[in-house]
Amino acid sequence: MATLKIYLKNKWEKRHVQHVLAYCNKTTNAHLKIKGRAEDVYPYLKGQENWDWVCYDAQTEDELAIEVKRITDRQKEEKYHIIYQTLTEVQDRINRLKILPGTYLLSSQIQFNKMLIFRNKGNKTEFRDTVFHVICESTKSMKQGEEKLLTPPIKQRLSFQLTDLISLTLHKISAKGSVIGKGFGIMGSYPLGFSDNELSSFQKLVSHANEQLGKSKAKKTILVLIEEGFRHAIQATVIDAFSKIRSDCYSNINHIYLIKGKKVTEIPIPESTLNPLAS
Repeated sequence: MATLKIYLKNKWEKRHVQHVLAYCNKTTNAHLKIKGRAEDVYPYLKGQENWDWVCYDAQTEDELAIEVKRITDRQKEEKYHIIYQTLTEVQDRINRLKILPGTYLLSSQIQFNKMLIFRNKGNKTEFRDTVFHVICESTKSMKQGEEKLLTPPIKQRLSFQLTDLISLTLHKISAKGSVIGKGFGIMGSYPLGFSDNELSSFQKLVSHANEQLGKSKAKKTILVLIEEGFRHAIQATVIDAFSKIRSDCYSNINHIYLIKGKKVTEIPIPESTLNPLAS
């Protein structure tokens, strides 16, 4: 199992590194290629803390060291997907059956904690079916413009306790039609804005990458920041975050790239820093 996880992690990292190299080759007329994982290229590094990937320029043979970091929360994104998928199944079932007396909107707010939403598949199925029945029963007496909080009756019917704060609200938009739409929000998992806590974590992440890249003797070093899932980090926000952390946290880094999907954006390294975290 551990070997599989390492294989998948390496495959995931390599795919993103290739996107960055393709971007650099296109924008700078370089000829960058991946040589391999650092510990595979340099076996003496095994068991030591080091950088992720060794790359090189096929024409000059200059070596590059690349460290990959993810700036989004995998656990929150996975839990988001599970609950979103479950509510989508409820929505699709209701719309397929056309059993509602009007048009409705199901609004959802989720406050994630560190535990799983559903401990097993049975919990997920029970939650899905309970939400379905509560919606169907609630719509029978609702008037146009009325809102109903569905969370209390849902929790009362479940045989298990939800481990996350879930707020579901039903709003009747119109007496016409027979359809339900949904709005979805996550409390505690908003787009990256780098609050004080997040900025402190971001500084630790960059500082760690800086230490890892500092162990390389490569001519150039690159930090790849990956943003995936539902928390968006725009270029301006990341640039601002770098301006607010200590400059010694990225002293060994020559280039920084932010990547979402296949889109690569270069993040300029600030010439000076505001240093609110310097103390």
